Amino acid sequence: EFAVASPEVLLVTTPEPTSITDSYALLKALAMNPEFDRNSTKVKLVANKVNSASESRNIYEKLSAVVERFLSIRLEYLGAVPQDSNITKAIMKQKPVSLEYPSSIASKAFYAMERKLSDDEEMVPHYKKGVSRFFGNVFGFGRRF
Repeated sequence: EFAVASPEVLLVTTPEPTSITDSYALLKALAMNPEFDRNSTKVKLVANKVNSASESRNIYEKLSAVVERFLSIRLEYLGAVPQDSNITKAIMKQKPVSLEYPSSIASKAFYAMERKLSDDEEMVPHYKKGVSRFFGNVFGFGRRF
């Protein structure tokens, strides 16, 4: 319900086949929900735990083609989080990797995606922004019964 109510969905997947299958299953559930607005909802893909930029692009291209063909949902590529041992180290310290290891490759990837999301936020219509819109969508405020 939260994904259906949101104007933007961040779909995180890994190269493992089970993760890609789960991502497709989530998108299929969204597509089957009568409240899901595929025309105004942006679905952005993040490839996690990838070994290279080409691996992340390959995940996006394959999943995007299948999702667009069978579910009529357009995916956007947000970025990738490379395999990085600093993530595990930060987890063991119970600290965010971006604070504990700010110059790590994973942190740089997070910063790049944050900048891209911030740039995209400027283009979102005012009526789609904010927590009030989100909760309005979730709890049906403004809907006619």
